[in-house]
Amino acid sequence: MPDPHETFSEQFITKLKKALGLARRHEQAKEVWALCHFDQDLASLETFHSNGSTGAIFYKNAQDALNKGIARITDAAPSKQDKIRSGQLAKMIADVQIAQVPPSLNMEAMHAEENLIRSFPKMLSDWKGMGKPYPQSACIYLNWSPCGKSPARVEHNVNFPVGCMNKIVTMAQSTLVNQIMFTVYFDTIFENTENYRSALAGAAVNVVKFIPMPDILK
Repeated sequence: MPDPHETFSEQFITKLKKALGLARRHEQAKEVWALCHFDQDLASLETFHSNGSTGAIFYKNAQDALNKGIARITDAAPSKQDKIRSGQLAKMIADVQIAQVPPSLNMEAMHAEENLIRSFPKMLSDWKGMGKPYPQSACIYLNWSPCGKSPARVEHNVNFPVGCMNKIVTMAQSTLVNQIMFTVYFDTIFENTENYRSALAGAAVNVVKFIPMPDILK
């Protein structure tokens, strides 16, 4: 049986590559994004992002800037903008240290795959609302292959295990979907080790396939 991208029309590939390109251009350091669509129809296309990490990234960058002296006022006559920037960074770091938590980490941290899983029933409902037949396949596109370490959680009364790779398999096997074939494409392998590659291969079952992003979609 051919992989989904091997059956995509040229017109569909052109539109899909634009969506993937947009996600890549807006990518933040260590942020994971996920795109998902049903069958060969971009009317169902949804984009998801990880959350709970942006504040930590900003905090680290600000702290590094101060540690390296980049944001400190060292000139004899610093500009007003330099004073404001240095003061803002210093205050932000002080506030964070007092709270003992980086900004934005007080909200629930979710990987992009987990946000996708949380929204998947709504995606199916919206698809049905468009008068579409029940989807036969779902394609998921990630900038990083799914991790094997995200904590277990309960969504939609389903127990999802540790690791986003296992969570995707669990969703595919759950009553949330009805024999939808899942294909997961990824730009970069999350952890290029033998143990991780074995786990990724082992997570795949008949209803899920994990594939490095083909050149045709880059």
